[in-house]
Amino acid sequence: MIRLLLVQPTRMTCELFAAVLREEPDLQVVDFAHSVNEMVDKLRRHKCDVVLIDFSLPDKGMLSCMHHIHQNEDDVKVIITGMVKSNNVVLHCVEEGIAGYVYHEESLGDLVKKIRAVYDDEFMLCPQVAATLMARVAELKQMT
Repeated sequence: MIRLLLVQPTRMTCELFAAVLREEPDLQVVDFAHSVNEMVDKLRRHKCDVVLIDFSLPDKGMLSCMHHIHQNEDDVKVIITGMVKSNNVVLHCVEEGIAGYVYHEESLGDLVKKIRAVYDDEFMLCPQVAATLMARVAELKQMT
């Protein structure tokens, strides 16, 4: 069973995601959060495998959530939902430790596939982001 925490700006978004995800026999939505502090509290109370964080959380919430998880929750993976189509933004999020992302244009079926992939330690990249990531790796190699 893949245990999920949803960190989304509105209750309605959480409930819509949860309604879809609960239809999947291997997915369990353990709770919702709408802010960084609420997420930290929910992570203390629940064992989670994957946290779905909305890109548009106010007050740099997405970055704060990612930093907290990266520093304090070794076994928890992050998927950013509602990601903007910008290779540089995706690259920055990858550098910050995300395990996956879902664009606004993608389907709920795509989200489910990516949750399973991330849980299985796989990372699904579109070709453009893969090219940007490879260029960044080459750039870092030249710096050493």
